[in-house]
Amino acid sequence: MQTLTKKRSSTQNPAFLPIQIDSLRIDKILYFDLFIHTGKELILYRAKSLPFTEQSLAKLVQNAISTIYITYDSREAYQQYIEEHLPEILADPKVDEVKKATILYDTSKALVKEILSNPTYSENIRRGQGLVETTINYILKGRDAFLNLM
Repeated sequence: MQTLTKKRSSTQNPAFLPIQIDSLRIDKILYFDLFIHTGKELILYRAKSLPFTEQSLAKLVQNAISTIYITYDSREAYQQYIEEHLPEILADPKVDEVKKATILYDTSKALVKEILSNPTYSENIRRGQGLVETTINYILKGRDAFLNLM
């Protein structure tokens, strides 16, 4: 796998948002660039429109990297990606239950903000309905799922 190296600013820069690698699905096309922290700067690790492969994940795990970064401008694309793949993430036995709850909580919080900023937009209502269904299915999995979400 070829790693792209494009220098970016430090992780303290609000132009970047941290995300968990557990939120990325194998062999799915990403709608956003991925950056990794190396020393004092972020470098481009994986360009958007490329699938996130098993090899990509293995390389990150091998280097003890659990958090990667996206640009702040990519947050809507990331939100869309997570909403599309949330049922897969929550059903994945490889993803820790606390991380599943964190991903669900963060996704829900971001969508609620979008709905409140534009409550008459029918697409937001549809997205909200899908998220409620996914959340209920997750909670019904058992007591631990509910407690982790709390």
